[in-house]
Amino acid sequence: AMVVPIGRDSAYNPPVELPSSSASNFFEEAAAGSAEEAECRRRFDRFATKPGNIGNEPDFLSFQDFTRLMEHYEASATSNLVTFFYAIDRNRDDKLDFQEFFLGSTAADPQTVHILNSFTGKERAAFTFDFYDANRSGFLELEEFQKVCRDCAIVSLDDAQLRRHTFDKAMELGLMQERRGRIMDEEQSFMPPSQSQFYEFISSERLRGTSRLFRFGKSLIKPPRHLRRLDGDDATTNDPSDEDSDWLGFDSEETPSSAAQDLETLLPYTDLLLAAPDSELELDSQKGLSEARNVASEVLKGLSHPSFKEMAPPADGSFALATADDICGLCNAAVEIMRDEDMVITDLSPPLKVFGALHGQLWDLLSHFKWHLPPVMDMCYGDIAYMRYLFLGDYCDRGSHNLEVLTILFALKVLNRDKVFLLRGHHENRHVNYHLGLREECVRRLGQVSGMEVYEQLNRTFEHMSLAALVLGKLLALGPGILPTSLHRIDQLKKYRKPLYLPHPLHQRPSEKAERLNEQVLLELFTPSDLLPPELGCSSEREGDHVKAFCAAQKLNIVVASRQIPPSGFAYDPASRLLRVCSCLNYCNLAVGNMAAILYIVLNEESDCAFTIRPKVLAAYGDSKDFLDGRPQTSQQNPSRWPLQERAPTPGRFREPKVHRHDPPGRQSLPVIHVLEDQAVATVEDGPVPLHFPVWAARVTPVSDADVGKSPFRSVSSRREAAES
Repeated sequence: AMVVPIGRDSAYNPPVELPSSSASNFFEEAAAGSAEEAECRRRFDRFATKPGNIGNEPDFLSFQDFTRLMEHYEASATSNLVTFFYAIDRNRDDKLDFQEFFLGSTAADPQTVHILNSFTGKERAAFTFDFYDANRSGFLELEEFQKVCRDCAIVSLDDAQLRRHTFDKAMELGLMQERRGRIMDEEQSFMPPSQSQFYEFISSERLRGTSRLFRFGKSLIKPPRHLRRLDGDDATTNDPSDEDSDWLGFDSEETPSSAAQDLETLLPYTDLLLAAPDSELELDSQKGLSEARNVASEVLKGLSHPSFKEMAPPADGSFALATADDICGLCNAAVEIMRDEDMVITDLSPPLKVFGALHGQLWDLLSHFKWHLPPVMDMCYGDIAYMRYLFLGDYCDRGSHNLEVLTILFALKVLNRDKVFLLRGHHENRHVNYHLGLREECVRRLGQVSGMEVYEQLNRTFEHMSLAALVLGKLLALGPGILPTSLHRIDQLKKYRKPLYLPHPLHQRPSEKAERLNEQVLLELFTPSDLLPPELGCSSEREGDHVKAFCAAQKLNIVVASRQIPPSGFAYDPASRLLRVCSCLNYCNLAVGNMAAILYIVLNEESDCAFTIRPKVLAAYGDSKDFLDGRPQTSQQNPSRWPLQERAPTPGRFREPKVHRHDPPGRQSLPVIHVLEDQAVATVEDGPVPLHFPVWAARVTPVSDADVGKSPFRSVSSRREAAES
């Protein structure tokens, strides 16, 4: 693998600003209404100087007042307070009245949109210019312009790279004065831009990445959850189900926390789980089949709401997304579709989103939809009309909302049979999910009789899932997440037939040699190698050169799997061509913590690459490693997003993180993987810059128009898609 040197264009964000707006003023466009103004006033009044009736002077914030306010709410680094204060002080009287403070706080809010050639774009450009105009000259001198280039860049640059980058950008923008047809001295030739020039660079998209500039670390205008008001109602509410606001978010001031679990306190996962008992239920394969599409439409209706409000589970822990009979109908309909799919799906092509392990984490699934568009047909809001979805398994166990996640995924499959594909992972195995959460949740939330029927229907559906998928014949996506040494050819997987019943390592093995080999492959695919009895003669998982050799033999460029939990949500090993991805945050609430990622796979028609893979990462911000579902804490609720675990993670789930010494905190590089005709090359293009949105799951890498070429991403006008930092 190689790392491409940082060039002028690669360090800048693609244009993520929205193209148009129907708002009539700045505050409407920024979604700052009466509730936001009242909250901003509350915080302002707490720290403002009150001159009394002397000359009817209004309350104001001095610089000292402003500093105390910002430090109290942890809204900015101390080093930026002077420049924030000057930029917001529009009257230039060294104090901020409320209107100045509200305007500036709205412009700097992490969730305020940045729309080119409109109210927010123009106001934010003016604030941003003043923020960087440190000497108050009305022009951005060379050092000030260099800071703009540094903060617009999405990768970290050393001093030499930054200097070269700054002059390259200045030349591109026409800010370098030529003498006799060439530039004699770069510093003397630099022509500082004015505020009007600066705005012209932004509005014409010649200077990109400015939507992240001039941003507070935390919102000063969004009310804490227990104070948020209903639209059109002045009464406060304590019932989160009544809120029309973004229930995925919370104000960290008001957030309860819980201690992360320590591995040493959990039951070691050192022995095989016992085989699950055979089902004694006679399942009705026609139950609910005729109404399955209507049920699926009703289930997914909530994805069309900007906050996914209708997807929220009730506070009492019951299951309300569908009835037990509805789930059975979705299972039967999904079986009818998936039984006709090959065991190795071979007709997949980009654009494609790939999801790793979800483990019943509804909040994480919805957060990926929130920041990277949901699978709905409305092309101004969703992307299912032109995007395919591939899920790599491990949908259940460990998490709190297995039923919701499976219901949503099966509903997506029923309505989008050629757009959504579900592979079978390690936990889609009754010998595993009987013990690790799915069965218990079905019985607890649906009752003993209905719960066990649903549990058996779910496992019947798992038995009709495919094991792997090929993308353009170059990328192999594995559901079980393990590439065993007993698997020599992809054709071995194609020989299995549905329904596929998975053996348990302690069951009696077949006597016929070919059947024993087929069973051994399944045992190694679905059982951690550390737990396989040595007398079975089972071999270990392929790693390093063995994966590379498998790729060479099968003419593959890359293998994508999901069983391990990389700290960054994904991990790419260019030596072995193995890419790991995990789509659930902070697995099992363990102290080690992890981010969550999905993969965008897009065609690269303008280069030699067959396609490009871009990781899109969710990072959790809150109390250390503890992340909540956004609801206020009550005595009936466990504040952790994960239920308390009894058993340690499956052996081999965690990878040792690779430390990059040159990456300062918050600026680690993300590789973009270019799949060529005969290899996969990783280059540094994007980086996870923490946004610190006041939500527990924040998007780290932006979705860009470049991700899908000329796709309808360009027409997205949702406030959610525009929130940039």
